[in-house]
Amino acid sequence: FDLDLKEKNLEKSWRVDPLISPHHLPLAIKTYLSKRIALVAHPLVSPFKGELKGLPPMFIHAGNQEILKNDIIKFAQKAQQSQVKIELVIGNEMVHVHPILFPKDVRSQK
Repeated sequence: FDLDLKEKNLEKSWRVDPLISPHHLPLAIKTYLSKRIALVAHPLVSPFKGELKGLPPMFIHAGNQEILKNDIIKFAQKAQQSQVKIELVIGNEMVHVHPILFPKDVRSQK
């Protein structure tokens, strides 16, 4: 997730994600970073900003109805362009962190 909140489709995505709204994201980021808000663009905080080449294979699970879906897809594409082996699974009719919320749902099991 790109913590600078430059994703243009947050409002559209929020309409289908009942867990996270664009209005909650700044507070969540501030809470996550605590007093280190200046690090918002640091690659260890916002992996999208970092160099991905040489990373081990990745498995990314996302929901097609989550507010972060577009950033997740862009991150997966960046990893793939950096020759990182990646498997991206987007769960149908699923929201943010659906494998944790609904672990028994067949769509969460990959």
